[in-house]
Amino acid sequence: MDNFFRGGTLGIVFTEGELWQHQRRFALSVLRNFGMGRNLMEQKILDEIVAFTETLSKDANETSCDLPWRFEVCVGSIINAMLFGYRFEGEKLNEFKFFKSLLSDHMHSMVNPCIAILAQELDLLKYVFRGSYKLLDRNRKLFFDFFNRQIEEHEKELDLNSSDEPTDFVEAYLREIYLAEKNGGGNETYFTKKQLANMCLDLWFAGMETSANTLEFTVLYLIRNPKVMKKVHEELDRVIGTSRLITLKDKCNLPYLQATINESQRMANLLPLNLLHKTTRDVTILGHFIPKNTCIVPQIGNVLFNETIFPEPEMFKPERFLNENGELKKIEEFCPFSIGKRQCLGESLAKMELFLILANLFNQFEIFPKDPKHLPTLRRVPGITWQPTHYNVKIEKRHV
Repeated sequence: MDNFFRGGTLGIVFTEGELWQHQRRFALSVLRNFGMGRNLMEQKILDEIVAFTETLSKDANETSCDLPWRFEVCVGSIINAMLFGYRFEGEKLNEFKFFKSLLSDHMHSMVNPCIAILAQELDLLKYVFRGSYKLLDRNRKLFFDFFNRQIEEHEKELDLNSSDEPTDFVEAYLREIYLAEKNGGGNETYFTKKQLANMCLDLWFAGMETSANTLEFTVLYLIRNPKVMKKVHEELDRVIGTSRLITLKDKCNLPYLQATINESQRMANLLPLNLLHKTTRDVTILGHFIPKNTCIVPQIGNVLFNETIFPEPEMFKPERFLNENGELKKIEEFCPFSIGKRQCLGESLAKMELFLILANLFNQFEIFPKDPKHLPTLRRVPGITWQPTHYNVKIEKRHV
């Protein structure tokens, strides 16, 4: 499937060996330079939150608010600004609406059995499953046209003699391509425009889908658990007490909110199937011999819903992440971002987004089901990641 959709084993999610090492090391370096985990990235997120809450204020007291869409625009603008240097506003909103819809459809289609069969990459199957093949081919062209257009526009404006720091990922990568070609040494095989387009694909997909879905699940759980919502508001009123912007400095003073976010991530269990891995050596687990180079699928959900670690796992209980003093406690088995060298490289960004967006949302607004007699369903939409069934809400401002 990679050879067809990506034009080879490219990107970062499905690569390995030296290519993967170079790409991950470079991506982490760029993210650190952009302020990942520091004030610079926090400020960029807060700027989007201001736009997000201003838009929500216009929805306050209306009969219906499409909060999931608001989340998607907010998260989409954050990742898009990091990758390409612009946010979604004005005419760009239509662009985002199209590609976000395309992304959702693509995520759903990838769990279609016909698509899985096409992964065998036999030419005959393209004719047997012609409809699925055409859908996949259309998605591929649309996505890569979008990413390649961003790369081409950056190339036109790229000043290799400038001493200024790159302002987005594509600019930083294009500079790296130039340096690799100039200096040689083998790196020019790892840094190419084709590889850059595939890096954009992985980072845009992951940065867009996971955070937005987690935000939507969190609100859904709290609507269905009003006692938890009440405790979140009580903590915010006690610690914050005004409509001021909440920042990362407030995080340690809001343990119940943090516990609620942790519990939402646990319950959401976004990856129904974790990404493919393979054993790097022979290993025996619980008496079962697994030879080197065996493809394995570590199941995060088996841990997040383990009754021994998380009693009554089907219940939404933020208190499980608090100790007897009401302080946030660390549970080693809590691993929504996976573990090891290949755990999510955007973990710091995602944690920052979740806390800042939800803290400011719950502090400034009351959120209610659109119809109190019919709560939004917990039924999930299957895909590469789980998505909640779309829902609308009613909101009211908490501070006048």
